[in-house]
Amino acid sequence: MKKTTHISRTKLLYTFFKASLITFYLGIFSPFTLKAQTVTQSWAVLASGAAPRGIAIDASGNVYTANQSNNTVSKITPAGVVTQSWATLASGALPTAIVVDASGNVYTANYGNNTVSKITSAGVVAQSWSLGLGASPVAIAIHAASGNIYTANLSGDDVSRITSAGVVTQSWATLAAGAGPYGIAIDASGNVYTANNGNNTVSKITSAGTVTQSWAALASGALPFGIAIDASGNVYTANNGTDNVSKITSARVVTQSWASVTVAGGAGPYAIAIDASGNVYTGNITSNTVSQITSAGVVTKSWAALASGANPKSIAITSGILYTANLSNNTVSKVTSSVLPVELVSFSGKNTEGVNWLSWETAQEEKVFDFEIERSNDGLMFSKIGISKAKNDHAVYEFIDNKPSNGLNYYRLKINGIDGQSEYSKVIALSNARTNQVKIYPSVTKGELTIEGAKLFEIVNSIGQIQKVQNEGVGSIQGTQHLNLDLPTGLYIIRGLDTEGVHFSQKIVKR
Repeated sequence: MKKTTHISRTKLLYTFFKASLITFYLGIFSPFTLKAQTVTQSWAVLASGAAPRGIAIDASGNVYTANQSNNTVSKITPAGVVTQSWATLASGALPTAIVVDASGNVYTANYGNNTVSKITSAGVVAQSWSLGLGASPVAIAIHAASGNIYTANLSGDDVSRITSAGVVTQSWATLAAGAGPYGIAIDASGNVYTANNGNNTVSKITSAGTVTQSWAALASGALPFGIAIDASGNVYTANNGTDNVSKITSARVVTQSWASVTVAGGAGPYAIAIDASGNVYTGNITSNTVSQITSAGVVTKSWAALASGANPKSIAITSGILYTANLSNNTVSKVTSSVLPVELVSFSGKNTEGVNWLSWETAQEEKVFDFEIERSNDGLMFSKIGISKAKNDHAVYEFIDNKPSNGLNYYRLKINGIDGQSEYSKVIALSNARTNQVKIYPSVTKGELTIEGAKLFEIVNSIGQIQKVQNEGVGSIQGTQHLNLDLPTGLYIIRGLDTEGVHFSQKIVKR
């Protein structure tokens, strides 16, 4: 199992002042011990083609996935032991969501045959309840106090209820036509809430079945998928269309963009979960990351980076451990937090006459091998530009970047331990206001593109995959280049060196 470790990145807040000096603060920048997210990308490898879409955790820490493509439920113990087909559902069931009750019984919402299945703690499929033709359940929730189960039915535009006694009300609550409920959650009082992807609203249904259709209206194009509720009754939605999280108080006060998780190329928040401390997490299917938003609203956009193409459709958290069900690579990832053996007092930089000076101070180091200095033009894709040997003591370090890119340059430290583990610092940003020697136009194109003043360059897509390299390693393309981009529509980044050997980077959109 491959392990990579990532440091939480606070929301990039930067202020420009004399000499373009920028320092990032955690409160006041007093000594602090960094916390790392250790990501086990393939903590559990499921069967080829399983396509896990839903995930749930029982009281003992066992993890269950609803596998849409092979109609099974997998069980993974806390030690990572996988039972691939722990329970086998009917052919064509297409389970999309899953929950566990206090007794360890597992329930799946089956999109393909419009049913809910009950599986005992022994893995026996004990019962199947019909929700009616055309219901298409895509989300499921259980009210702990009553044991009642509720499903959000995408095509039926309604909510079904199954009581603890097994009594089914197929259309227990009818929503507006075209509402398209995609997420469902229940508060402590038994009120049910749905995230309606079709009309960008949140509906509230009381325990008695009284419906408030547009209990909260979200922004046009929000496209909410996931929904979650904290201990205070605040409701949160993961808005895939606007790359943010909305917060709605119990008094119906809506903060449309309570937290933005957008990154270059889009984040695509889809799933959402809340931990015991009130921190909110989103599973982002476009950027293949997990974002964290503290209860105070501080955002770490790439709190945990998953494998490229993972497609985390569902997330669940317990006892500080977060799990993701990765639809596209048939895995479950595990994210844990740990304390790093280094205390950073500061990490800052300044730009002087086209050169970026970086410095950092440590109050304590233990078993640290070295610090790798990494730079990025977009805050997402970093590359190493230097190394400083660790002193394993209270120390001050400096590094000079003689050829920064024009515009914003993002920097972070990769802290390598002698045990082979690696962690990352916070990210800082410095502005290099050098006149751009490279001109790229138009920025929005159907294919034709002109590049002036580049020595060599490459074109990468929004997830960092190289699509084209021009004269790699040869400085012979001085002057003007006329290109015809035979690439799919989307966002691309053109990056490389200008004729003076200075890095450049620019985004374009292919229509």
